[in-house]
Amino acid sequence: MKYLFPILFLIIPIFLQAQFEGKIVVKTFNQSINENAEMVWHLKNNHTMINVDSRTEKQKNNYKTIFKQGENYFSVLGNTGIEKKAYIFKNSMMQKKTINLPLNSVFQKTEEIKKINGWECRLYKIASSDTVVECWVSEDTGVMPSDYTDILIKNDPLMALLQFHSIKGIPVQYNVKNIAGELKESFSIQSISSENISDDTFEIPSDYQIMRM
Repeated sequence: MKYLFPILFLIIPIFLQAQFEGKIVVKTFNQSINENAEMVWHLKNNHTMINVDSRTEKQKNNYKTIFKQGENYFSVLGNTGIEKKAYIFKNSMMQKKTINLPLNSVFQKTEEIKKINGWECRLYKIASSDTVVECWVSEDTGVMPSDYTDILIKNDPLMALLQFHSIKGIPVQYNVKNIAGELKESFSIQSISSENISDDTFEIPSDYQIMRM
């Protein structure tokens, strides 16, 4: 469990659509723990299950996180092969991302446009006292900010800043660097596919031991 919660909350991406049903595949990097991860987001009616496969130099992790619209808690499911446990947390216990992006950050809309994985994206640059973000935003994915889930968007400073500046679309790719230019985090949507998702995807299996935190 050592890396479980830092991995989840440092790089969690925010883009949920009530009408969209399907999967979003994301690749991320977190320099603070030298971690690469692939996330598969399962979305339906604003419920979300995130299946995370991550690896660091010392270990690999696989876990699932369930966010249900309208609930005041979220669940983290771990399966070691020996035991299966579901850790239940109140939404108030969700840690915010560490990116320092106050609303008074320097915000620049550029004229740079390019296609990333088939989506036309515009580059936005954001800078605070110790952080620089290059964020490519697209309106072509079929997922829009107005459809995001409250508990997740409230804990993502990048999305909050984009909304503050009335930017439509979602981040398809971004790089977070410190003022020296060192890469701290990266995020990239690989694919978005519409498909039927079972309601059971958002439920804790009956053979998991419930652990209330």
